[in-house]
Amino acid sequence: LVLKLSFNYFHGHLFSSNFNLTNLEVLRINDNKFSGTLSNVLSKCSGSPSFLDVSNNYMVGKIASWICHQTKLTLLLLRDNFFNGQ
Repeated sequence: LVLKLSFNYFHGHLFSSNFNLTNLEVLRINDNKFSGTLSNVLSKCSGSPSFLDVSNNYMVGKIASWICHQTKLTLLLLRDNFFNGQ
């Protein structure tokens, strides 16, 4: 499953609690005005995405260490957000 929402003026929290991203392989939400945490985005994925681009949004918070253990993740783009921590 591929979900591309790039280059829009979408804003607010990305997914509600009942949004289902089963079998998501590619998620591109770059260049919007989405807010919230990266954990909220990835917690909706029942599988492991291989491509994740959340760059150029208003995402906040720490990047959880468990993201390093995503076995299928080959590309992760996080630039131009408000993440903190190491």
